[in-house]
Amino acid sequence: MKIFLHTDSGLTLEDVHETATVADVAENAGIESATGSLEDGDDPLEGTALVANAVGDMGHLHLARCRRVEVTVRVHTSPARLP
Repeated sequence: MKIFLHTDSGLTLEDVHETATVADVAENAGIESATGSLEDGDDPLEGTALVANAVGDMGHLHLARCRRVEVTVRVHTSPARLP
């Protein structure tokens, strides 16, 4: 089966065995400590998750080294004046 693999290096189309796990794909990509996620998913995939079940043929798998990103947003609090 084939999947679209998104990494820090870009997007590639990869041949993946149907029994491959997310950890297997990450290791083959050279980023063993990566976390996998789906195209529109918020939650990380477990390393033991089967790519065939999680992503499917021609699906998108995102691999990133970062497990969590913290974002702080500060908004100007004074009221806006309209003309």
